[in-house]
Amino acid sequence: MHLWGVLYTESMAESRQISDGLLAGLHDPAVRREAFDAVVEAWLRPLYWHVRRLVVVHEDAEDVVQESFVKAYDALDSFRGGAAELRVWLYRIATRTALSLLRRRRRGLFSSLDDVSRELADRVSEECGDAAEEALVRFQQAVLNLPLRQRLVFNL
Repeated sequence: MHLWGVLYTESMAESRQISDGLLAGLHDPAVRREAFDAVVEAWLRPLYWHVRRLVVVHEDAEDVVQESFVKAYDALDSFRGGAAELRVWLYRIATRTALSLLRRRRRGLFSSLDDVSRELADRVSEECGDAAEEALVRFQQAVLNLPLRQRLVFNL
């Protein structure tokens, strides 16, 4: 795909290299949507796995990532920086959105964060089933039993 005089290839998406032309396109209303689509293509998978480690459940991770990209698109006018800052900005939005989901879940459905962690650990067992190695499941459950702040640092 050719964007703003700079070739943006699939291999660039895989390596998440964002060109200066693409960054400039994020601030140009005429090509903003196309530029943001390229950013989503480049960062969808890494953000999904980052969020998945925090919220565990596939559907929740998809929802958080989608909401994060919507928030990022809505806030593009406030973004200033290069490719490295874009990465940090996207991860910050995704992390805050995931933590917000966990807080809402804690307030609405569970009496304490420990209950949330136990619920998520149980879901890991259910989702992984017999196909997953037992050690990996135990490791994920141990991480989920950490306090939220420790789990967040561990996953970053």
